[in-house]
Order: sequence, then C-alpha cells, then structure tokens
Amino acid sequence: TKSTGYTGFVGLFGYAMAASTIENFQLVNSYIESGNANTGSVVGRFGGTMNNVYSNATVFGVSTTGGLVGLYTEGGNKTIQKCWFDGSVTAVGSVTYCGGIVACTDKTDKTKTIKNCLNTGTVVCEYAGTNDNVATATGGIAGGNKTGILKVENCLNVGSVSTPKDTNRTKQNKGT
Repeated sequence: TKSTGYTGFVGLFGYAMAASTIENFQLVNSYIESGNANTGSVVGRFGGTMNNVYSNATVFGVSTTGGLVGLYTEGGNKTIQKCWFDGSVTAVGSVTYCGGIVACTDKTDKTKTIKNCLNTGTVVCEYAGTNDNVATATGGIAGGNKTGILKVENCLNVGSVSTPKDTNRTKQNKGT
C-alpha cells in the first residue's frame, strides 16, 4: 500500500472503529508507505479489538506510525492482545509518535490495553521539524499516550528502538 495524496489513515485497513474485531491472520512481506499521519501495517486508525495478529511489514510514515496500529482511539474499553510485530517502522515528521505495536493512543476516556504482545522489529522515529517544543515519543510496544488510559500488560520488546536526530531541541521519550 502506498498513499500519495491526502489520506488520513493508512494500512491494510485505513479506518476500523469501535465495533471492529481484527483477529487470526498474518500480514507477511508487506510494504506500507504514507505521507500523512496515522499509519500502521494492519490499520491506520483503530478503536476495536485485535487478537492473534502477526505482521512483518515495512512501514513508513510521517507521524503516528506503528508496526500494527497508527492511532488507537475511541471505541470504549478495548484490547490488543497476542500480537507480534517483526518488521520495521520508520517515521520522519514534524510531530512524531512511533511504536512497534501501537504508535499512540488518543481521544478516549476509556482504557486501551495492550496485552501479551511482542515486538522483535525495529522502530526508528525522527523529528524533522523546527519547533523547540515538540518531542518524539518512541517505544518498542507503544510510542505515546496523549489522553485516556493506556495499560501495557505482559508485553516484551526485544527489537531496536531509536531516535537518530539527537539535538538540543528534540526531546525524546524512548518508552515501553
């Protein structure tokens, strides 16, 4: 999948919300590229439940780029569980969140849970803007949580996590 015009949500599924259940499949040797935010190999913007999904995709984005999910939002108390990412995530942008499983959670007053997940892939998140007040949030499992409650339970990251542009104006969070 390659997005060349404005597309706000990019992945195998661009947008899958609250009633969505994605489960029991493998995404093998895939390539996902977007010039916009909210990019993941499986789904760009997600509010549902995911179970037993594997991906070894190559994922490129500019912001909110995740191995499986770009933006995990809305939809109530939901869980991503028993999932594995073994590909590569690269994001270069002016506001950047990157994660091996999920890039970022946002716009929810409910609990989002990432449980029993594994990242063996690489995550590279580089801030490419000029604003001194912007940070990158990069993690092997989840990059960031803007609002709401994010619980990460019994997950493991053994993949590489990096933010290569280490300057005084770039504040970095290499998290879980």
